[in-house]
Amino acid sequence: MNQVVYNTPHLVHWDWRIAVDLFCGGTGVGAFLTAAVISLVGKDRYPRLSKVGAVLSPLLVIVGLSFLLTEMGHPFRLHYTLTRFNAASAFSWGGPLQGLFISIGLVYAYLWLKPGPASLRNKVAAVGIPVALLLGGYHGGLLAVVTARPLWNTGAAVMAALTGVATTGMAAVLLVGYAAVAFTGDNRSREPQASGRGPVGVTRWFLIALVAALAAHAVALLLWWLSLHFGSAAAGSALAAAGAQMGSLFWGAGVGLGIAAPAVLLLLILKSKAAASPGAGVPLGALSAALILAGGFVFRYAVVIGGQLS
Repeated sequence: MNQVVYNTPHLVHWDWRIAVDLFCGGTGVGAFLTAAVISLVGKDRYPRLSKVGAVLSPLLVIVGLSFLLTEMGHPFRLHYTLTRFNAASAFSWGGPLQGLFISIGLVYAYLWLKPGPASLRNKVAAVGIPVALLLGGYHGGLLAVVTARPLWNTGAAVMAALTGVATTGMAAVLLVGYAAVAFTGDNRSREPQASGRGPVGVTRWFLIALVAALAAHAVALLLWWLSLHFGSAAAGSALAAAGAQMGSLFWGAGVGLGIAAPAVLLLLILKSKAAASPGAGVPLGALSAALILAGGFVFRYAVVIGGQLS
């Protein structure tokens, strides 16, 4: 009996630019949510943090979208995402959704840079929050709908995307805020004094919230791993293939440096009460934020490339 064997190479169709898009887009969404929630809940008592997040948000999403267009080719055909919209395709939702979010983000940033009525700014924030959550979930859902990639094709991927959005968004706001303090040499908050407030209006509760977000992200990643490890044979094989070639990046950089290390550093700041002293917690805080961002990008890169390995 004769057998015909086809040797077809397993190609990686989505490269590092997709990881950049997911990272920048997710971080931009997280920065907007950070700015909006702080403004609405804090009653504009922390304007520096909100302003940083509002300005960062649309810029990061635009940067990520530009990398996506260079990877997919034909950037001048972007308008086709609107004129040839297909509601049944998850990929078609990206163009309108990101366009809507960027528009809202630009208006929100403008209202912070050119202060106007707080009521108008809060209305824009309230409209932008659900759009931001949809876009954050879309970054995970975009991978989850690819049934041919078992590593991505799980509901836990969407949860991990949302928690990753929160951690990197908050970290970006924190790092840029600290960088502004270092650049201007002004460690004093120009906001009304309050207990536990440090440079750029960073409060102990913000650092506590960031630690909680890191913990939630770790739980989401654990659930993702469990869903693959105890899932179908195809899921287990995909997890094994990704772990063999991307395991060190995922566990070492993505989880170790991106979650565990910054959580420890932030807890050290909180334990020493350094966050209550302007300037005292800046080095560790900035390092924590930088590690979260670096780990967040490496994690996305490992997932994008690892999910395409045979």
